[in-house]
Amino acid sequence: MKKILLCIPNISEGRNIELIGQVADAIKQVDGVKFISQAPDGDHNRTVFTYLGEPEAVLEASKAMATKAIELIDMTQHKGSHPRLGAVDVVPYVPLQNVKVKEAIAISKQFGQFLGEHGVPVFYYEDSAKNEERKSQIGNLMQDRLNLMLSQGRRSSVLGILSSLLT
Repeated sequence: MKKILLCIPNISEGRNIELIGQVADAIKQVDGVKFISQAPDGDHNRTVFTYLGEPEAVLEASKAMATKAIELIDMTQHKGSHPRLGAVDVVPYVPLQNVKVKEAIAISKQFGQFLGEHGVPVFYYEDSAKNEERKSQIGNLMQDRLNLMLSQGRRSSVLGILSSLLT
């Protein structure tokens, strides 16, 4: 079976549809990556992208996404109701199929090294964190949300989301 790694990065732009499209195009141009969605939020002025594929392809798509976002987003002009950390905010990697957590961590570290080599400060969190205080409850929160959907009788929604990510 094929290895599938999911990536769900956030960029600090949720209003400029043309700019968001250019960042999405950078992801879509990487062979072996399936682009799932983009979800802009004008109030927070952020967009969440979702894509998956073989781990190395996902890493290359993340590099392309970050390069384009950093090139296009001017943080000195950014306003939004969400705290702003940078043009690229969080870049979580989720092992979906035949990918071990330590492989996802290795990809996150390679991506962090890529950003660091370009002068971007990098903070690892969750399983990639080096410091215990950066290991938060994000994973538990995601599990709680899935459990809530299941308890509300939305099992087919959860399974539909998960199966669509795997196909």
